[in-house]
Amino acid sequence: MPNYNHAPYLKERLDSILHQTFQDFELILLDDASDDDSSHILKRYSNEPKVSHTILNAANSGSPFLQWRKGIELAKGEFIWIAESDDVADIHFLEKLIPYLSENKKVALVYADSEKINTDGKKLGLWSTKKNSFFKTERWRTDYIANGLNEVLDYLLYKTTINNASAVLLKKTALNDPDFLDELVKYKNVGDLFTYISMCLNADIAYCAQPLNYYRDHHQNITKINTRSGVLYQERLQCFGYSIRSLMRQNLTERQKQLLQKAVNFILRKNTFYLLDTGNRLTLVSFLSILSSEHIFSELKVTILQFLCKTYSLKNRILRKASKRMIKQLVQN
Repeated sequence: MPNYNHAPYLKERLDSILHQTFQDFELILLDDASDDDSSHILKRYSNEPKVSHTILNAANSGSPFLQWRKGIELAKGEFIWIAESDDVADIHFLEKLIPYLSENKKVALVYADSEKINTDGKKLGLWSTKKNSFFKTERWRTDYIANGLNEVLDYLLYKTTINNASAVLLKKTALNDPDFLDELVKYKNVGDLFTYISMCLNADIAYCAQPLNYYRDHHQNITKINTRSGVLYQERLQCFGYSIRSLMRQNLTERQKQLLQKAVNFILRKNTFYLLDTGNRLTLVSFLSILSSEHIFSELKVTILQFLCKTYSLKNRILRKASKRMIKQLVQN
């Protein structure tokens, strides 16, 4: 359980972990130099029989995923649960999800539906409802086990359909690759998406339609902060660039190549102008270069797009409008 400044939610969170109906687990408590009352609360729980480590950083690490790595490396168990400190779990969370991993050798990741809650714990709706609406499907109304590669091409390149880390159980063997861990800690916001895509490229994924996780939405949410600064969009492109390179090392069928092309166009439509408007043009240029080197876009198309992005960034109203229209035309399906 990595924590930073979530003192108001810690008791409820910790109790929801310690009272799980499945009790064969260790609890690793990590605090990233919180400046609220977190350390005092965590110290009170440090003597609980299930707590194997309580590590309070003297200085903030700068990234939640450095804490993830620390916890993964310390953990002795077969499965990993990143139980984020402002969320809450149904007491049956582990009992319901563990069989998906223990009974299916090809499954490396399982996640449950999530109920969104506010700071006071009031329910705000199911994540599955939003996903079904976005993709115009009923897919997340029922349990499933799916091929991981198809999950990436059909869903994860479009939206982080795995609601948040607290909803997920992971096989530790799939997380032990040093190259994966080295890449993970480069992120401050989308390391979770990077993790899900990386695991799905090499294994199957499972979903439990029961809302066993309660995701807390509040003003301190790091995703909201990084959206405003542009970091979220910058890291998305970094993650997608890494993912595309990995995908192109797979033996993709023609159909899968078409799906990747479609997803790339969506990624550009979704992120291009957020990146340009927040001063992150070079991130976009780098991503376009990957598309050229992996032969997803032609060199000519990439050169034109990079030129149009530079023109858009000049802030001239007429050029900006014209270049925006032309960029949109080039990334249509």
